[in-house]
Amino acid sequence: MGKKIKFGITAPVPGESVEGLIKFAADAENAGFDTVWFPDHVVFMAKRLTPEVWSVITAASMKTSSVVMGTVGDSHRMHPAVFAHRLATVDHVSNGRIFVCVGYGEKMNLDPYGIKWSKPLTRVVESIKIMRALWKGEPVDFDGEIYGMSQAELRIQPVATEPHPDIRRGDRPARAKGSRRVRRRLGYERHAAVPFRPKAGNGSRRRGGA
Repeated sequence: MGKKIKFGITAPVPGESVEGLIKFAADAENAGFDTVWFPDHVVFMAKRLTPEVWSVITAASMKTSSVVMGTVGDSHRMHPAVFAHRLATVDHVSNGRIFVCVGYGEKMNLDPYGIKWSKPLTRVVESIKIMRALWKGEPVDFDGEIYGMSQAELRIQPVATEPHPDIRRGDRPARAKGSRRVRRRLGYERHAAVPFRPKAGNGSRRRGGA
């Protein structure tokens, strides 16, 4: 028997209020959607209300029971250890109903804030490796081109214990070359922007380069 087709919907970000986004997630669940995707930006080209979406997802998880929620963001705006800590915590609040898609970053979310856009491919790869390593619950040593850690650990792990992240290719066909580079460096069959579910034990447009 074939796999069940799942349906997702993108939340109305920017423009909707925090309360409206929480209601949107609940309504999506009631309508039978499997996932709700939240664009993770500081700002958009449209100058409209833009809440911090992980806070919204945390609140929405208290008003829902089955829909899976997550973001499409980048690896530049938060250290991967801090991000892994946040995701593991929200995973507990939602009882394992979150995912994250890590991309290369966008000019509008970086340049105005003095956040340097450098070696995006390397940063994505190292960030994901660090988060997965920290979720194992053991001290982590990491000596990368971007990040370095010595005996770093998190004292909270995601809800799930099986190390099987959900990774899919999320780029455009024009970015297939970059996608192949990510595949090789992470050792997975598919992706470029990298959606994965946080498991214990275990992009978007801009200039190219690693």
